[in-house]
Amino acid sequence: MLYPLLKYAVRNEADQDAVCLKYRNRLYRQPSQDPPSLSRALGMCNGRTRVTDVASSAGVEEEELTRVLADLEKVPLVLNGQDILREDGYLSGREMFWRLEDLMFVWRSDDAKSPYGPMLERRIARGIAPFSVVKGFLIELGFLLRQVPDELALAVANSTNEDIRSLFMEFYDEESKHGQMIFDALKKWLPERDILSAIPLPATVGLMNTYKAAAIKHPLLYATALIRDESSALDADIPREADIYAGMKEHYDIPKEVIKVFEWHANLDRTCDHGFFPEEVFALYPIVTRELANQLCAFLHTMIELHQLFNWNIAAYYQEHTPELRMFSYDKTEKGADCSYA
Repeated sequence: MLYPLLKYAVRNEADQDAVCLKYRNRLYRQPSQDPPSLSRALGMCNGRTRVTDVASSAGVEEEELTRVLADLEKVPLVLNGQDILREDGYLSGREMFWRLEDLMFVWRSDDAKSPYGPMLERRIARGIAPFSVVKGFLIELGFLLRQVPDELALAVANSTNEDIRSLFMEFYDEESKHGQMIFDALKKWLPERDILSAIPLPATVGLMNTYKAAAIKHPLLYATALIRDESSALDADIPREADIYAGMKEHYDIPKEVIKVFEWHANLDRTCDHGFFPEEVFALYPIVTRELANQLCAFLHTMIELHQLFNWNIAAYYQEHTPELRMFSYDKTEKGADCSYA
């Protein structure tokens, strides 16, 4: 690899005897006799500078740098700049994807500090969230997942060319049945009539409509939403204190077959490496205009905030109300109509 590009989302720093690289919250250590110089060299791998020049400028042996880059390429933490970057300096679709990945982890780091983001997951994992909140969480998440086939169908219908359409069709084939599987699992716990008549919370409706709008407006907007949603085999393992499904099994009276399907779906993305499916869509765009790049960045930030609001709405509402209050019943009689909550 003549022009190595360290992924924008990789953070690297030197310690006493190695360079520590953090990517998708997983840590990689590269032993070195001169960690500061090697760290500096990796930071100079911008996809436009030759390995020889990087080694010379950073003061490391080219042989050592080449060996380290070969190791990182296997992960991969390093890309071939000639495949990603345009020679004319304009932004390619692939470069846009890797820059959005970087922004996602920056903003998700901010998300971790927000009481509206991971707080709900941590409370469920520790078993301190009320049962009504946990039940409401599964129902609201079921609404989101059940709509995925509709979103993907819209993405297929509004694709700008056959190659993009084919990619979304393949993804549709993989994902289209999962929402119904989630719904079928919920039916083993709750009456089907109640699930069908349930009303999603406002934040859930907002998310559902935003996904649909993105799928209609531009393929890259919907692909950007998937960058936020889909996980990868390269992601760090979820720690026990944040594992909501482990918390459900240990602390709540929820049928095992219900938890099993939700947990299976959460892990499927990692198994199938869906986190890099959006990169395939972005790769079909040879150039991304500045206007579109700004839209994509703003949309990614919006999706992160909407998911924060989704969690907050669940925690706030179901802390005070039971999920049954969202299950709407309309019974018409000969004397008129009775419109009431079950």
